[in-house]
Amino acid sequence: MEALPLIAASDLLAQGSLPVTPSVPLHEPPSPPAAAPLRAREIRAESEPTTHAAGVSYALFRRKRDPHAPLRPSGVTPQDAAWYPLREDLSEVEGPIHARITSYFHEAIPILQPTCGVERAVGVYLQEGDDEACLEADILVTQPPYANPDKEEQVIRAWLVGRLLFACEVVSGSNTRVHLEAKQRVYERTLRVEEYLEIDPQRRRMVLYRLAEGKYGKVDPDAAGRLWSRSLGVGFEMGERGFVWMVKPDGRRIQRHQADHARAEAEYRRAEAEHQRAEAEHQEVTSTRQQLDAERQRAESAEQQLEAEKARAEAALEELARMQARLALLLGEALASSGPESPSGTSGGDS
Repeated sequence: MEALPLIAASDLLAQGSLPVTPSVPLHEPPSPPAAAPLRAREIRAESEPTTHAAGVSYALFRRKRDPHAPLRPSGVTPQDAAWYPLREDLSEVEGPIHARITSYFHEAIPILQPTCGVERAVGVYLQEGDDEACLEADILVTQPPYANPDKEEQVIRAWLVGRLLFACEVVSGSNTRVHLEAKQRVYERTLRVEEYLEIDPQRRRMVLYRLAEGKYGKVDPDAAGRLWSRSLGVGFEMGERGFVWMVKPDGRRIQRHQADHARAEAEYRRAEAEHQRAEAEHQEVTSTRQQLDAERQRAESAEQQLEAEKARAEAALEELARMQARLALLLGEALASSGPESPSGTSGGDS
């Protein structure tokens, strides 16, 4: 058998027998696309922990990154409120029963605990300096005296508001079981919320957890199926269609019209407090104005006294000048009248 001649690849290319992809050269692999430069927020986020020291994952609560989001103004630090904005991406979609329960809780809790801070659908930042780890709490109750510097922004920085007494979450389309389990771990291990109530309206199920020795334990219901909160001094009772009622210590439900009345009372108290504060400021301004008027009158009186003293001094100086002139005149006349004796008069006297 005759041996076939060897044909070089360059000859096949010249003859067109070897197919070649025009966009990919044979002598080098295709280069990967150039990576976009990281923005300052992403560079900083790469070094941020995704898990708290207590072993709680914050993955569900981290911001969805937008590479085109504007950076913060220069000079903003983790101690500034501007570092912790309202998180629109965490807003939950409330169903009708979810909205009814959380709205009712928000209005009813102040009836028995008027000095506590009660927040609804509030963004809670978990750690100072971390603007990514933030969850939205359906209901969060803080220990009095309540002073939240970010209340107008519907945000809470957890390290600034003191003890957290109570949290409540309602199962909904966006507040899923996975989210609730993650929130429960955060409430238990990171925020150390004393009591946590979880409500599932569709299953007509509610569970109350109480913090003991750093861990949540379930609270047993009473004979009527109610769960009682030590922190708030109220009970919770499952009603029709999955609605949860708050119960006073005497067993009576807090009706929604009572909550409306309590809200009106709270608004009236706030308005009255604002009026009293404005009245106190008005009285303070009036007192300050009166003090200024008194000071002005004293200054005017002192100025008048000074003018009178000046006039008396000028009159005394004029009188002194007149007396000096009169004295000089008298001295001149006296000298003129007692001049030297004549010589004839002197000799005649001797004889």
